[in-house]
Amino acid sequence: MGIDTDLLRPGTRALKAFQNRQRLCFRGKYDGSAAEVTGSGTPYDSISIKQVNANTLTYEAKQTNGKYHASGRTVISKDGKTMTTTAKGTDTNGAAMTLKLYRCA
Repeated sequence: MGIDTDLLRPGTRALKAFQNRQRLCFRGKYDGSAAEVTGSGTPYDSISIKQVNANTLTYEAKQTNGKYHASGRTVISKDGKTMTTTAKGTDTNGAAMTLKLYRCA
């Protein structure tokens, strides 16, 4: 199946830890270069995404002048029915955090 890059087009909605919604927008390439993030409810202002293979993306999100920093991996199952995202890093207060999200079709 592979990764549908429309999932990450500008205007994508994401679900943060603790069920808080965020609306974010960014334009970038899947080559690992940093892109500016705008929107509301998001603790980061920069994200870089790299496509590892047809089913895997890695990312790094950070607040340029803050404590927030996260890096993670998103994998789409070969049948395209499950997306798993895992991440770890530092939250806006400087505390360690880990995240694991699943989305099933």
